[in-house]
Amino acid sequence: MKKQPLSLYLRMIFCLLCLMGIIVIVSKNPDPLSSLSYYTIQSNLLCLVVMGIIVYRQWQGKSLDSRCMHIVKSGTLMAILLTFLVFNIVLLPSMIEQNMTRYITGLGNILVHYFTPLYFLLDYLLFDPKGQLRKTDPLWWPAFPIYYFIYANIYAACGGTYSDGETYSRFPYFFIDPDIIGAGGVAIAVALIIAFYIGLSYAFVGLDRLLASRGLKASKTGK
Repeated sequence: MKKQPLSLYLRMIFCLLCLMGIIVIVSKNPDPLSSLSYYTIQSNLLCLVVMGIIVYRQWQGKSLDSRCMHIVKSGTLMAILLTFLVFNIVLLPSMIEQNMTRYITGLGNILVHYFTPLYFLLDYLLFDPKGQLRKTDPLWWPAFPIYYFIYANIYAACGGTYSDGETYSRFPYFFIDPDIIGAGGVAIAVALIIAFYIGLSYAFVGLDRLLASRGLKASKTGK
């Protein structure tokens, strides 16, 4: 049997822990569809699917160097980094004020908000080829948060709700909830998030080119 690279085993472990985080979070909610309708869970599912495809192709000895693969994996990294940043910058301070320590330090929260995004970034740094991205690639990457915004509105229109155990709302996050900040406020919030997302994406392309210029290519174990 051909010896498999270290990256394959690390990616397999990632898939197991990513799946565990999703299951832990969803299983604690009496309404699984509500849990599955959070951006956090959907972005984690995206990471699980993309990494699962990578693991399958790598196990089969197929190439991971296609342009499509680079665009999709990098876009997925941006999607999960948005989860990480929004949670830590926007949501975490209010959770600390509300003394939600048990949730913050829980296994599920740590896996979906920290492990998944940080490993996905580490996987890129260690194993992905550098310098393959183009200036136009970041224009594709906002497709996922835009999809999610549309999904959240359809879910709300169909009667879907979210609950923290005490209160109920039609939207999962206050910054996309017109019942809280109004339609105009939502429009401004979404525009700012997309602008930030595109800026973050171009910063990532800049980092990718910088690493390539310094001769940092994919690790041999990542092939």
